[in-house]
Amino acid sequence: HNPGHTLGAISFVVDDAVFTGDTMFAAGCGRLFEGSAAQLRTSLARLAALPAEPQALIAKAMDALEMPQEGREAYLSAVLMGIGGWAAWCAYLRWQARLAGTDDSQIVDLLAIRIAWEWLLYDDAPAHETPPRGWALRWGMADEACTALQAAQRPEWLLQSAMEIAYQQ
Repeated sequence: HNPGHTLGAISFVVDDAVFTGDTMFAAGCGRLFEGSAAQLRTSLARLAALPAEPQALIAKAMDALEMPQEGREAYLSAVLMGIGGWAAWCAYLRWQARLAGTDDSQIVDLLAIRIAWEWLLYDDAPAHETPPRGWALRWGMADEACTALQAAQRPEWLLQSAMEIAYQQ
């Protein structure tokens, strides 16, 4: 999120490129429609300060969001599920690359873009709009919640399996 040109302007960082929309041009910056010059300078400085490497950006954002280690995998999976089609395509490309004996990091790049956006929005949110204190800690309990849910659903899954076996016979 980089207010300046407009108050809702956003940018995306991919590898060594930044897609800024109308915030910045090769010969300068866009006109100021809603924001101020000070906001634009601050936004450009924030974009320049983001880590260039996707893994480093993800790690720094997780630290800034105060995400506990044990909750990071669940949180990052949820973020990718929130952009299902794009994430599924990137996962498919990685799967195909690994079948061919190589690798494809586009899913990591996509995750870095999405997490950077989460982080910048979190930092910009007014105090009355920020998530409640401890929201990140709840992600640390995601595995426990999944285990409890699986245990609660066990009878239903057992009945489902029995119905499938009965149908097959």
